[in-house]
Amino acid sequence: GVIGAGVWRSEEIRFMKLGDEVSVGGYTITLDRIDEREGANFFAETAYFSIGNGRRHLRKMSAERRFYPVRGMLTTEAGIWTSLKGDLYLTLGADNPETGHVVRAWYNPFAVWLWIGSGMIAVGGIVAAVPRKKKAAVKTPSVNPVVKAT
Repeated sequence: GVIGAGVWRSEEIRFMKLGDEVSVGGYTITLDRIDEREGANFFAETAYFSIGNGRRHLRKMSAERRFYPVRGMLTTEAGIWTSLKGDLYLTLGADNPETGHVVRAWYNPFAVWLWIGSGMIAVGGIVAAVPRKKKAAVKTPSVNPVVKAT
């Protein structure tokens, strides 16, 4: 897990407009649409993406950027897809009317295996710490050595 997540990790940062595609980790990511909405105390832009692998459509994902005017704070909600093959992350950045939104996509292969391996180690530690029943001692007949008289 550690080697896969470090060696084969890939990342792309691009300006994207509607319909643009970017490839990362063997996946093709298409920006489908961006919606704006107003919450109780924030303004949000939500980007919707289609994820494919060249042969077929796999899933939809979304990422959001929020602005809280009272505090003047900007936050990002990443879109995350976790599978046994790896994790795909998408974030939405600033908008430029000429070039589009900044989209950051990165893929960490085998990331979930870090958790699975840690869980296996923990289970092994628990099993090793549990006291075991002692086996009943098996009585063996005593053997008297034969001594020859001379």
